[in-house]
Amino acid sequence: MDLYPPTIDELKSAQQTLRSGEGCLPVCETPLIKYSHNTLPDRDIFLKLENLTEVGSFKIRGAGFALSKISNTKICSCSAGNMGQGIAYQCSQLGKTCTIIVPDSAPQIKVDAMKNLGANVIPVTYDEWWQIMETENCEKYAPGHAFIHPCVDQNVLTGNGTVGLEIMSQMNGDLDYVFAPYGGGSLSCGTASALGSSAKVIAVEPETAAPLQESLRCGSAQQAPTFTPTFIDGAGGKAVFSRMWPVCSKVLFGSTTVSVEEAKKAVKILHQRMKVVAEGAGAIAVAAALSYPLPPKEDGTKHKVVAIVSGGHIDNSVLVDILSDPSV
Repeated sequence: MDLYPPTIDELKSAQQTLRSGEGCLPVCETPLIKYSHNTLPDRDIFLKLENLTEVGSFKIRGAGFALSKISNTKICSCSAGNMGQGIAYQCSQLGKTCTIIVPDSAPQIKVDAMKNLGANVIPVTYDEWWQIMETENCEKYAPGHAFIHPCVDQNVLTGNGTVGLEIMSQMNGDLDYVFAPYGGGSLSCGTASALGSSAKVIAVEPETAAPLQESLRCGSAQQAPTFTPTFIDGAGGKAVFSRMWPVCSKVLFGSTTVSVEEAKKAVKILHQRMKVVAEGAGAIAVAAALSYPLPPKEDGTKHKVVAIVSGGHIDNSVLVDILSDPSV
């Protein structure tokens, strides 16, 4: 069954579930702050700091809401790390066990965090990991477990869409554009569903893996023309999932890409100027907010732009390399 854009009533119900902890652990509202070092004359930029959730990424929202709907005590998911942490954190306090299947290229900081939260972590090749994501079947590794897809799941989509409700409230309804990283689509599409016509949501992918841009160009779910793994592990997949495409094509204003170098610069800027630690996927939204050309507003005022810093899990060695590289 295809997914659909969650309604405002469904999103508000999910928000109530996550805040009250009805069937899941409570999830806090994350801060939204102004990017005070912006020099662009046509926009004010704000940062939605999803790196400051209880597990350091937005994924705790979809994980918590999905788990609130499942009675099975054995849970399985595929994850490069953030969804796995969200599920492991929730399961550790809900009397459930979880198995997380990860690509063997997953950042060690994410793997260690999942294990510390009690998850059974199973590494597989990236191709096998992606196949499990596409088939939505984990029986080979976790028989009898309830499978929660990290993206293509209606409850995950709805839970992650609560980011959009918070943005709307924190901006007092005064916003024009939101930039969100695109990996599987649940953050960008959930946020766009929450904002409706109030703002244009632009999904951001790394140039090295941009299946959404290709899909929007062709008008159907496509594979990425090229795929090169980078430190931006939480965004840029091999393809747009066919069940997510009907939502993407309906609610997103468009997409854009940034280079790996632009992503590194955004990581460095956020760390040095804003004291914000962002992983690659979180940084690409900021990179796009700083570079995407916006048309002049009719009234001559500045655009109100929000960049979602989706997570903060970056390997220490990668962060040190970026911060110490004078060319970045």
